[in-house]
Amino acid sequence: MSLIERRRFLGAAAVVLAMVAAGHPHAVFGQQPPRGLHRIGFLSGGGDFAKREYPSPYHQAFLRGLAEQGFVVGENLTIEYRFADRDFERLPGLARELVAQKPEVIFGCCHAGGAAAKATKSLPVVFAGITDPVASGMVQSLARPGGNVTGVSNQGLEINTKRLELLKAAVPTVRRVAVLMYGSHGLVEQMQHDLQAAAQSLGIRVDFFEVEAPNQIEGAFAAMKAADADSLLVQEARVFNFHAKQIARLALDGRLPSMCFLALSVQEGCLMSYEQDFVDMSRRAGGYVAKILKGASPADLPVEQPTKFTLFVNLKTAKALGLTMPPSILLRADRVIE
Repeated sequence: MSLIERRRFLGAAAVVLAMVAAGHPHAVFGQQPPRGLHRIGFLSGGGDFAKREYPSPYHQAFLRGLAEQGFVVGENLTIEYRFADRDFERLPGLARELVAQKPEVIFGCCHAGGAAAKATKSLPVVFAGITDPVASGMVQSLARPGGNVTGVSNQGLEINTKRLELLKAAVPTVRRVAVLMYGSHGLVEQMQHDLQAAAQSLGIRVDFFEVEAPNQIEGAFAAMKAADADSLLVQEARVFNFHAKQIARLALDGRLPSMCFLALSVQEGCLMSYEQDFVDMSRRAGGYVAKILKGASPADLPVEQPTKFTLFVNLKTAKALGLTMPPSILLRADRVIE
């Protein structure tokens, strides 16, 4: 190598090193991350977190769970995102896109977790917010998942009946509870069975009003009125998340004390909510992703259950309905809106 060629080589090498130091490793190494940089996939049914006015507390908690075990974006971790923008029919295709990228682990919450699990039987998948992963066929058992999927269940069947018990405790006069349900939920029959059993033990009646799309919500409330319902229980379903204000208004217009499943619904006017702490669940899911990055097998990581729950009460709504909330409920509440 001549002196001139050697100088050109050293000059090019210096440029390469400068680009790496400036945070542009992919410009040097193509699409391959540098050694020591882990890569995971993140599938979401919602919109791009970077485009939101305020950071998503669930996404921040997920990142915190990773960081608690030493994985930090920009240092030793990169995340490949796919967002469905609330068009859940896109999730299967987006999940396949992520699988094709061959990340070390794929994470998805709720519907997204289910879509990721269906898209691969080899790449590790961590979910959060699945009601019954055993009944859904995602894992063999909670204690020993046995395949490539594990995560944090939302304990949806048990908490659904707990909401009914709290509604009865808050409004002892209720006798006929209307249950607003998403008809396409995979466990709708099991939910109905469990709620009927709980209602019988409480000495009340439950009637089910199923909807398949948001434009059917108003019709369901008209049917509740015709059935002489005196209260409302909103089943946990994503389709209702984005219509919390409408549901709260219809319940108030119909003079129905309502038990919802999101704190957001109480802020919109629902009487009460009792929900799993999804922020904590997201953090724990991030921790599970970290464990797999360290070499753990999802087959051996037990599906965890939520351990934190929050009860919200809206006293403005109670006053509008002419209700006095029992001290036992108010003392138990994590937040009271006055």
